[in-house]
Amino acid sequence: MTLSEETTALGLLLGGRSELDRCWEEEPFVVRGLPPFDDVCSLDDVNRLVFEEVHDRSFFRLFDGGVEQPATTAARRRERAPGDNATLLDPDETRRLVAAGHTLVLEEVRTLLPAVDAFTRALESELGHHCYCAAFLSPPDAVGAGAHWDVGSVFLRQLHGGKSWRLGRPVEPAIRRPWNRASVTFEDPVTFELGEGDCLYIPRGWIHEGHTQSKHALHLSIAVQATTWGDVLHAALDRSERSSPSLREALPPAWRMPSDQDAVTELGRRLAGVDLGGVCGPVDPVRRRAGSAAAPGISAWGTGS
Repeated sequence: MTLSEETTALGLLLGGRSELDRCWEEEPFVVRGLPPFDDVCSLDDVNRLVFEEVHDRSFFRLFDGGVEQPATTAARRRERAPGDNATLLDPDETRRLVAAGHTLVLEEVRTLLPAVDAFTRALESELGHHCYCAAFLSPPDAVGAGAHWDVGSVFLRQLHGGKSWRLGRPVEPAIRRPWNRASVTFEDPVTFELGEGDCLYIPRGWIHEGHTQSKHALHLSIAVQATTWGDVLHAALDRSERSSPSLREALPPAWRMPSDQDAVTELGRRLAGVDLGGVCGPVDPVRRRAGSAAAPGISAWGTGS
């Protein structure tokens, strides 16, 4: 997939960025009647990957009534398996389970569909944040993943069928703490009904749960791995520490940060060497493991090239 000069990734996903600028990480919203998305991802693409090709079982997750099923579900051994974990997805069993009410989540969509990867790369460049994609194939009248929150904003592009989403406000502002699988409470809940050609934006930390309608549904979930102001400052400290001996000096023996002005002054003197001027420039979206610190190289808040 190649985007034309007139068509941006955000234009294809949301019809533009004006509403996103207004609601970013604050309020959910829906955009309806968007242009076709089949050149990026379609029901035929997902059916082919799941039921016609051979893929590692680790690329997929299965949910039943909001509960994730064991990794052995719908798995079959390779002909010459090097270990118990080297399993493949069993298409026939998967088809049976989806027909019986299970939701199938296809991970690593960027790896398996080059058009999704090309689109997401363009989106990352426009957002300045790394993005991860997963496709959710659900049977009629079913709940996929149960109520939870994500540590990044999420775009849900409805590709086939319809889905009802219940959303509640986050448990804390600008959350970076992953959901721990505990039950959650919907505060001031709102409901959004999605049909084909709609896209729902869910801000970081908002609790959400989806429920399909009268037929099978497919949506592409695009999660944003947020680059924060704290990430930018961490990166600036990392750079400055490499070039500033005063930041690399050890604290005096048995020293504790006392609550007096002398300590504040001393810390301020050392922080004065941090090169904040170096943070001016484009953001390079950085892929991080969950819970890890930002990698050095983030240079600013802005749009990546």
